[in-house]
Parts: sequence; structure tokens; C-alpha cells
Amino acid sequence: MLLGQTGTRYTQWHTGETIVCYTQEELLKIANTITKGNEALELNVILNQQLVISEQIIEARMQELFAKDKIITEKDTIINLKEDIITGKDQEIKELNSTLKTSNRKLKWTKLKWGTTSVLLSAGLVYFLIN
Repeated sequence: MLLGQTGTRYTQWHTGETIVCYTQEELLKIANTITKGNEALELNVILNQQLVISEQIIEARMQELFAKDKIITEKDTIINLKEDIITGKDQEIKELNSTLKTSNRKLKWTKLKWGTTSVLLSAGLVYFLIN
């Protein structure tokens, strides 16, 4: 007999086997215990299924997070590249502005030199024509 089992034990005289007889109350108690055990087993199966589904949901959400993290990383890389391009263009604009200022200065001096040369040549031509 198992621990905690009740019932009356009888030994058959011709086979030597021991049998246990239970009262109606003991049988109801055993049946209730078996029913509760079956219910607990069914609940355990349901909870395990829910656990598997929850783990699948968590895994799917983790994959979604990894995908979004990858997108954010790629967008950060694009932003950094665009900032590098902007920095390069800003530097190019500064260099072009400097070149433009230098060219404008040279043009003014060239105009001044041509103007001076024209005035001197005109004055020289007038001087030679008068003399």
C-alpha cells in the first residue's frame, strides 16, 4: 500500500494475494484526488502551451526590435554621411568665395591698369598729335 492510503487489507487464503477494500467515503476521496490531479495536469498542459506562445511572441518582438535597431543604425550612418557631405560642401563654398574675392580684386586691378594704360596712351597720342 502507498503512503496515506486507507482501506482494509485482506489476504486471500488460496492465492496469498493481498487485496484492499475501500469504503464509499474513501473511494470518493480517492476519486476527488484523481480528479484534482487530472485538472492540475490539464491546467499544466494549457499553461505550457501559453508559455510556448508567450515565448514565440517575445521572440517575434525581439526580432522586430533588432530589425528596427538595424534601421536606426543605417539611418544614423546615412545622416553621418550627409553631414560629411554638408561639411565638404561648406568648405568648398568657403574656398569658392575666397577664389571669387581674389578674382574680383584681380579684375578691379586689371580694369584700373587698362584704364590707366588707356589714359596714358590717349594722353601720349594727343601729345604726339599736338606736337
